[in-house]
Amino acid sequence: MFEYHVENGGAVITAADGESEYLIVPKQLDGYPVTAVGERAFYGQKQRKKIALPDTVTAIGPYAFAECRQLQHVTMPKHLTSIGNYAFYNCHALEETALPPHLNTMGYGAYKNCSALKLVRVYADEGQKIAVSALIDDLSNEVALDMYDASGKLLTKLVFTEYEYDCIIQVEARQFDWVYHGSGNIYRECISDSGVDYHKYDGAFHNAVREDWPKTAMRIALGRVLYPYRLSEEYKKVYTDYLIKNKEAVYEMLLKERQLSELEMCAGFLLDGETADRWIRLAREDDAGEFVSFLMDYKLRHFSGAAKQFDL
Repeated sequence: MFEYHVENGGAVITAADGESEYLIVPKQLDGYPVTAVGERAFYGQKQRKKIALPDTVTAIGPYAFAECRQLQHVTMPKHLTSIGNYAFYNCHALEETALPPHLNTMGYGAYKNCSALKLVRVYADEGQKIAVSALIDDLSNEVALDMYDASGKLLTKLVFTEYEYDCIIQVEARQFDWVYHGSGNIYRECISDSGVDYHKYDGAFHNAVREDWPKTAMRIALGRVLYPYRLSEEYKKVYTDYLIKNKEAVYEMLLKERQLSELEMCAGFLLDGETADRWIRLAREDDAGEFVSFLMDYKLRHFSGAAKQFDL
């Protein structure tokens, strides 16, 4: 099923056949450890939806998965060190990816046109700074960036908002002017080869409130308040005040997406007795039993003096 050549004692996959939607790449081929996915190895294989790569793989070559337009998920090897140019180019269905802790090289356009990419998991390491910046620059759609430390502990959740741009021709001045829509270009200026500038990122929040969808602003605020890595007290207050001001919309979003753990984490500054009563009713109407149970228990423990009775 796999074609390969041997390089430095390891098997480099050069092609794969078969019609399987879910493909598991083995750790060894004919006794050789699989150490790389070669250039164009899976190019244009539109039947692939999920591919699992073994941890023995340390390199993904140029165009390795390019034009795999149905590809939704690739299990990334934890020892991966490099991703080549345009490795995932035009993978329009790819929904998430991970940048392992030893990744230090990200090729040009590696995730170009991955318009469905919504989540990137990043494991903190000095070598990843270039990779993160290159990936984010490839995308104009909204993408969440979950940052972990080397032990796998979640540090913070960042959101890089979407943007579009128009080119306006100034005939008399003989120049082109670029007009951006959405705050995404501003947020992308907060990340560079030196890593994420968290102060600059938090300072861009007013742009998201003004230019983006309310749900986007709420996700930004929740991610920073609930996981306050390098968050100053100044911006913690900005985010918290925004969430309190919009708490009904925040709750509706969490309820719809069944994000109970996030509600539990922010209940301390969002809930009071009257709010709990209202949210219990909404949860019952939405048949969200876990939300009802949590809210009733929270009300009993914190607002028992103004009790009302609700049936599960």
